[in-house]
Amino acid sequence: MNENQEQVFNWDRPLILSKRVAEQLYVLAAQHGSREACGLLFGEECDDVSIVNELISLPNLSKRPHRFLMSAVVSKRIQREMTSTCIALFHTHEHDASPSESDLDSLRLSNVTWLICAPDEMCVYAPNVHRRTLIIEEEIS
Repeated sequence: MNENQEQVFNWDRPLILSKRVAEQLYVLAAQHGSREACGLLFGEECDDVSIVNELISLPNLSKRPHRFLMSAVVSKRIQREMTSTCIALFHTHEHDASPSESDLDSLRLSNVTWLICAPDEMCVYAPNVHRRTLIIEEEIS
């Protein structure tokens, strides 16, 4: 796909997350607390599911607790370097995986799936702010 073509996503298809990536996300959420961890999730888009099997953490540039800010330049550079597709961005919350008001405002303006992870739960949101089905699998080849 070239830059002039618009990618069409089926936001209703489930997002499948490898158990390894899920465990990494839970650890990040527990470690970072109010200083949210953030980054990108990579894998492949299939006809009926999105599969995530790799996590790339990025520095949180926000100085405020309970906020995250990723460098667009670094994010784009990593996406160009990866051989797999960027499926979603992620960030962690200290207590629960519900989007904050700030998250909702940003999510409505984005065109990418967001995964929010707390120490004991995670949720996936499509840009139209509805939840996508999340499936955690043992191993994804």
